Amino acid sequence: MKNCLKVLFVAVISTMMLVSFAVPEGQAFTPQCPTPELTPDAVKAGKVTANYAKVKGGKIVFGKSPTAYSPGTLNRILNAYGLELLEEAVSEVQKASKSYASVKDGKIVFGKSPTAYSPDVLNKILEGYGITFPLESAKGLTDPPNFAKAKDGKIVFGKKLTAYSPEEFDMLLRAYCLPAVADAGTREEVRREEAREEVRDEAREETRDETGAPCPDADGDGVCDEDDDCPDTPRGAYVNARGCWVIENILFDYDKATIKSKYYPDLDHVVEILKKNPYLNVEIQGHTCNIGSKRYNKPLSQRRAKAVYNYFVERGVDPGRLSTIGYWFTKPAASNATEEGRVLNRRVELKPIR
Repeated sequence: MKNCLKVLFVAVISTMMLVSFAVPEGQAFTPQCPTPELTPDAVKAGKVTANYAKVKGGKIVFGKSPTAYSPGTLNRILNAYGLELLEEAVSEVQKASKSYASVKDGKIVFGKSPTAYSPDVLNKILEGYGITFPLESAKGLTDPPNFAKAKDGKIVFGKKLTAYSPEEFDMLLRAYCLPAVADAGTREEVRREEAREEVRDEAREETRDETGAPCPDADGDGVCDEDDDCPDTPRGAYVNARGCWVIENILFDYDKATIKSKYYPDLDHVVEILKKNPYLNVEIQGHTCNIGSKRYNKPLSQRRAKAVYNYFVERGVDPGRLSTIGYWFTKPAASNATEEGRVLNRRVELKPIR
């Protein structure tokens, strides 16, 4: 009987230890916006340190020990979430922490000494990566505790130096929002594009063929009906020479699935077209270059498609009208033999479905 009780006790303790090392389901607070995400593929590829996270049974298991990382290691972890320190943000980061990073010979150089940051300093560093901590997170985030609170409609960050465990740091990152709002420069580009679109609309009022003679153009896309392979293109959509709405060149950095702000006007234009044409659905197609294996690139291409999907949904497009697919490097837009071609292949394309 005693032996049976010992076996039962050991089993219970072992189970409790395993559960304590896993991330509790639903404990992390997630705001209503796209948030940074660490994928099992990134962990398997060794993009984070072994003590930060491992993959067991297809799921990520985070470490529990509080750790003060060096700026270089912290940057590596943030890169694994698809985040990059913006060069123009380094000066602002230095105001909070001089030792975190500097720019030398046009390159960002990170510090090497392990450092524990206070929440207010850590927030400034994370803002340098283009993410923001919303007020709803200040109200809802309980773990890790004492990071921030909402007071009189404003966010107040803690001042105490804190070394977070990997589990806590992941929860913290998931309380931040990825870039989603266009800056002033982007808004100006939107206005310029709207003006260009007005000029295109005026030109489409009388479409002409190759000889310069007026020709029928039922959908007003600037392509003569006899040459139009897609005769029902929604007004205002960009078309190719065949009159088809194939939006290309939403490009991504190598091994990244974060949308660059310079593409917001193009994506916002798609949102506008979709809202004007509620019958129209879109397949979002993700692609990669051929560096790496299919096993790694297929989920990467799916994450890129998902990033665009999230962008559209955040701007009010019905998720039921959207579908995603990852083609990894099976449908290159350019040769993968050159870096220039590989850059063009790290993309997302949109295919209209009726």
